[in-house]
Amino acid sequence: MGLLGVDLDVLVSIISFLSPKDARSLSRTTRALHPIAQNRALSVVVLDTPTKLFRAHEYLLGDVETRLRCLRVLTVTSRALKPPTRTDDGDADVLRLDAGSARALAELFENVPSLQEVSLECTEVLLQLEPRIWNALTTLTVLAVVEFKDAHAGVLARLRGFRGPLRKLTLHGFVDPNTAESPSTKLSFAGLANAWCAYPQLEHIGLSNVDIVTTDPGQAIFAPCYNVHSLDISHSRGPLPSIIDILPNIRSLSVCYTRGHTDADVDQAEKCFGHLTLVRYRTIYARPVLPWVPTSAVRRLDLANVVETDTKRYWSFPQHYANLVQKTQPLILCLSTCSSTGSEFWTGVVCGGRLRCLNVRLHANWRCHTNMSEWLDKVPTFWKNSNLLYVRIYIGEANFLSRMDIPASLREDTAAAITFVRQTTSERLLTCVPSVRLIAVKLIDETSWWRVQRNGDGEPGRRLVPISRDVGHHVEAYLYSEEFEQTLVLDESRFDHR
Repeated sequence: MGLLGVDLDVLVSIISFLSPKDARSLSRTTRALHPIAQNRALSVVVLDTPTKLFRAHEYLLGDVETRLRCLRVLTVTSRALKPPTRTDDGDADVLRLDAGSARALAELFENVPSLQEVSLECTEVLLQLEPRIWNALTTLTVLAVVEFKDAHAGVLARLRGFRGPLRKLTLHGFVDPNTAESPSTKLSFAGLANAWCAYPQLEHIGLSNVDIVTTDPGQAIFAPCYNVHSLDISHSRGPLPSIIDILPNIRSLSVCYTRGHTDADVDQAEKCFGHLTLVRYRTIYARPVLPWVPTSAVRRLDLANVVETDTKRYWSFPQHYANLVQKTQPLILCLSTCSSTGSEFWTGVVCGGRLRCLNVRLHANWRCHTNMSEWLDKVPTFWKNSNLLYVRIYIGEANFLSRMDIPASLREDTAAAITFVRQTTSERLLTCVPSVRLIAVKLIDETSWWRVQRNGDGEPGRRLVPISRDVGHHVEAYLYSEEFEQTLVLDESRFDHR
């Protein structure tokens, strides 16, 4: 049966899985497919140059019913808006932003009632120049995801005006390279809290490059936002305990390059996120102090820094990360590291506790350590007494073979050398980790999977059995799930996925 013989609703469902670019190509193949594929092609639009902005304005407004009303996701970058050069003269910001671009964008927003997601740069200046843009955004009744960059107090003051069922709200302050350690955009905690409370369906909050300012925090009382389950805060300053009070049901927490104004901001053990399933953490390269109090176990912990496990390297803070792992007791640990072989770190992090899944991104091009073969040979021996069921090793650099001890006979054959590394790595993990049941090795962009089985016919020992990518992802998804967390049992039947 050809594609045109499929029922219309099935065809629409199939095309919905295409990227907008692929759907655009499909729309040009046949007249019968054009309207369906065009709906998908026009559903996501990125405007990143003035030319694209004005062409989109002309084309989409040329047929509002069949073109512009297909639009669901719109991203507008600063390049499309010809952003101003910031000076000490506040009026200069408005004068130097292209007025024609602002008017064209306002007309798009005024005629796109089905818009569900919007990402907008230069927000503060743009809204000063063309207020119609904000007026149009607030009238959209299905708008659910909003991201504003270069947002300041003017944007915050208006944030309670959306009519759509807002589910995700992200604010980015102005990024000043001269004050990277201290965000230049100051937003009041009271203003943020009032904005969040205005949307009962809000689920995800994002903040970056923001200095959260509090005034009389002990006297302010805000209604809790019970539906918010995800908080992503980066390159910011502010007291997380105050946020905890109004976001009691956070499940996913991402804290990167963020700290309190003082150590007292986090010294409140009675205030903590108590039911976290995911924590993503990246410290500031200064005296590391956690900006929140970890008092409960988490399902997954992602350490976003490249962890230097050598305790002699002062910038790595390996003990800081090890303490975080011990406090949060993750079931899944994802981390990036270099090829240093810190036995104390690995033994303390992997052995004991609840850890069952270890996902390691091993960096080859690191300034202090060059021998990756030594890491792959030595570090797995520190995991002997662990309870690991799943180990995944990923090396992404294309030149990683130059950092490894490869047999002379394979040095001129890249494919054979990669196969050698893949096989020896999986066999090393099999030998060193008695508890392991699933192994994945990703080299550059290709992943190989193995399950571990006991030898048959009463023979002692275990062996590696290659499995398909689909089976590997299926078992991995189960190991990362709440279902596995409740039982900590991996049945052989999980590998029988079809």
